[in-house]
Amino acid sequence: NSAMMRFKTQYDCKTVTVIDGKGREHPLGENKSYHVSTSKIIKAVMLGILNEVTEGGVPKADTALLEAEAAFSTLSGQSSASLIEDIIANLGMVIPQFLGSINGYTYWNVIKTPQGKASHVFLAGWEFDPMIRFYLKRFMSRKPQDDGTELLSVERKPEILRSGGAKGQNQKLNWSLQYKIIPNKPISDSLKAFVLSLFKTGRIDHGIIQYKGSPCLVTGMPGVQMQNFLIFSLKPLRPIKEEIAALKSRLILFGFLSVGFTSFLVMLLAKKFLKPIQELSLGIDAVREKDFRYVIPQQDKDELGDLANHFNRMMESLQEMSFGSQVQNQLFPKEPLCHGEYRVFGLSLPATELGGDYFDYLVFSGNKLFVLTGDVTG
Repeated sequence: NSAMMRFKTQYDCKTVTVIDGKGREHPLGENKSYHVSTSKIIKAVMLGILNEVTEGGVPKADTALLEAEAAFSTLSGQSSASLIEDIIANLGMVIPQFLGSINGYTYWNVIKTPQGKASHVFLAGWEFDPMIRFYLKRFMSRKPQDDGTELLSVERKPEILRSGGAKGQNQKLNWSLQYKIIPNKPISDSLKAFVLSLFKTGRIDHGIIQYKGSPCLVTGMPGVQMQNFLIFSLKPLRPIKEEIAALKSRLILFGFLSVGFTSFLVMLLAKKFLKPIQELSLGIDAVREKDFRYVIPQQDKDELGDLANHFNRMMESLQEMSFGSQVQNQLFPKEPLCHGEYRVFGLSLPATELGGDYFDYLVFSGNKLFVLTGDVTG
């Protein structure tokens, strides 16, 4: 009993009830009583649980369940067997419960003897808001987190405080509302204004306020399961700004590295693509100037390199043609021929770089003049 009383006190239970196999209830301390019909169902359920987990069953369980069966479907919306099955599946856990006047959380468990035999069923109950309040007080730390973030909760239902004249005196009484803060700590006027604003809007909001003498980013949201509570997060702006500054520095560094890498890549591409194109352009200028000795330097083994090799072979062919044209021009007469009353002269204008025409004139056998013409095509 002392251990269970400590449980009731430590966890701020609304009621704690223990029942044995004979159907005897053992309420601990001052319980907030349930409605008569609800108490009857609770007793039947506890006996039903004990009946299911005990070998041989519990004599009074069937009778209690039969007497309460009519109330089961009315108050719980399910049969006694289904309800008991759900509770047994969640033994040892705090679960939401809607059963008659029970509208909150319950904790069911089986107490066993040292020999391991089930002897009692234990039930602890809480209303919703007190249970949530207990949970928030226990798990919301008063100390800020490592990054300076603080969490707090504000209950929607304020306390009404009276101040002013004492009883029997004709002094004006002042009434005020005080909202419960979890964990209990002083809050700034700007945070109070933000809280009241969230009460009105009822939706997630954020802003910048003054808290503990420095600007903070505050985010507030209404509870989903905790409908009568608002949850707030306060984070100092200084570490946020420091993080933003560090991020900017990283972005700037990344930008410089990107520019450097891009420039290096452009140089490589220029060397690979633009340099061969420039060499080809110079080769074309050399062809235009009839400088067939120009040779494009050796390139990479790719499409541009193949094009450069073909160009060099073409230049070799053009150089050979140019040499042939020079040789052919050397075969033509260098000056006109004057013989007696005859003057002979000739000129060859080929249609291509290397013409196939040939002519010559000379004097032989005294007064005879010989003129020779020819064409490689016949």
